[in-house]
Amino acid sequence: MRIENSAFVVRERKLMYLSTISLTILIPIIFLADFFNTPVLGLNRELYIIGIALLYILLHLYRYWLNLNFIEAATEDNKLVFRYYSLRFFSAKHKSIEIPLADFIGFEINQPFKGLKKSLILFQRMKNKKAKYPPISISALTKEQIAELETFLKGLSKSI
Repeated sequence: MRIENSAFVVRERKLMYLSTISLTILIPIIFLADFFNTPVLGLNRELYIIGIALLYILLHLYRYWLNLNFIEAATEDNKLVFRYYSLRFFSAKHKSIEIPLADFIGFEINQPFKGLKKSLILFQRMKNKKAKYPPISISALTKEQIAELETFLKGLSKSI
């Protein structure tokens, strides 16, 4: 079985490119258009430019805070393989976790901030103790994908 969210990643990248292009087109239009020489709806052109720029910055800060990831989970060669990388700007680190199926003992899904930010923690048996991997952000997964991931991991987990 294989779980991944590449369709979301493509859609998200397109949205970010489109928002950047829109910003670079809208600001010069507002700045140069004669329509904005007099206040429109009581606001002058500088306030429109500041508002659009703030909206763009807030959108990117929200995405940065969520730490959206491309995620791929599968079983290969008797191992649980979890590959992921962050969609944040300037973060090109591709990470991978490989756990032998015999040593995989469980997982935990945390959903702080009323479920906006979700993270997955994997557990592995090491020398008869429970080892915990650092949390992986799964905020980019849909509810259906998270349910599918839970079912997949529950089927693999064993008790210590």
